Amino acid sequence: MTSRPKLETPALAKSSRFLGKQRLPARADLVSATVYLRPDQLTLIKQSCTDTNRRISDLISEAVDDYLRRPR
Repeated sequence: MTSRPKLETPALAKSSRFLGKQRLPARADLVSATVYLRPDQLTLIKQSCTDTNRRISDLISEAVDDYLRRPR
């Protein structure tokens, strides 16, 4: 018998920072938004996503969520 390869999850998903996050609702429940950024801002976001192996939409969504949850 041959063994099947195991599915590897990114280390980022296993980190303690994401363990306390609530699960996102089904994709059908999400809405879209357009964000206009300067080229230098987009370059920094792309570089950060490349370094952490994340999608741009996930990074921006988390940043907006964190901002909205701040105490005012």
